Amino acid sequence: MKDYVYIYDENGEEIKMEAILAFKMEESGEQYLLYKEEDNNSEIYVAKVKSHTNELDTNLTDEEKRMAKEVLEQQLKEIKDGD
Repeated sequence: MKDYVYIYDENGEEIKMEAILAFKMEESGEQYLLYKEEDNNSEIYVAKVKSHTNELDTNLTDEEKRMAKEVLEQQLKEIKDGD
């Protein structure tokens, strides 16, 4: 079963995106979401989930982007090793 989120582009158009992975950082308590276009596996996006509003904040620091990439790579490795 797939989960979806809806984002809005710069023109206010709603876009359906497939949620890939949600995770929370123990140190900061911040929650993040990795998502992609439904039929496009070439780009994965990351956003911080704002507490109390559940809005997605895509204005991340380089450190947050690096951390999200590491989490994704670890998850993919675990999936591969489980095969």
